[in-house]
Amino acid sequence: MSNVLKFLPRFLVCGLRAAWILVHRRGQTRRDADGNCVDAQGEPLPWLTYPAIDFLDSLELRGRRVFEFGSGGSTLFWARRGATVCSVEHHVPWFEKMKKHAGGTIMLIGQPDLAKYPEEIRALGEFDIILVDGAERMNCTRSAIEHLAPDGMLILDNSEWYPNCCKFLRDKELTQIDFCGFGPLNSFTSTTSVFIRGRIAFPHKQKPPSWTPIGGSALERPPPDDF
Repeated sequence: MSNVLKFLPRFLVCGLRAAWILVHRRGQTRRDADGNCVDAQGEPLPWLTYPAIDFLDSLELRGRRVFEFGSGGSTLFWARRGATVCSVEHHVPWFEKMKKHAGGTIMLIGQPDLAKYPEEIRALGEFDIILVDGAERMNCTRSAIEHLAPDGMLILDNSEWYPNCCKFLRDKELTQIDFCGFGPLNSFTSTTSVFIRGRIAFPHKQKPPSWTPIGGSALERPPPDDF
């Protein structure tokens, strides 16, 4: 194979290797029987960008409390790393698929009422990690900030589509760290942002309207749950 590649143009070699890494090494197009993202070995993954997944996988998560707005592969990912997970899910057919995983360190809440969905975290105390990756993202972000542990992190997926959610968190003196790139299943790039308490010496540079990472997918109009 290497003997063939050395005769190909560099752009073609890079493209082939990138596709090989994504599809074969990452398992980008793979799902489990329910449709959750998995890696090349069939292990569950969050539907976040790969740079964000790699960052989260580098952390010791045993004993941590995680709350998710939106359940899925991430629910299983946290649990397999020793975290206690509580997920609220608004989509009834998906909840019916996921509820078989409830028990032990996984708690699943079905809440199809979108007015009540962001409030499900209210009676559950503080969490070390809160993932906002479901419906009603601005309202969920507002609820989440009140339940984030002092040394915790809040994760907002598709943050390029939710600039107002990002600004809300930065205005609460959280630092935004963006992880841009490809993720499972998608043919376009995206951004997963991690927010941690405290400021760093470098202010966040304002992005232009409708910004996306290179290779991203712009929305025709702002999502209604970014307000």
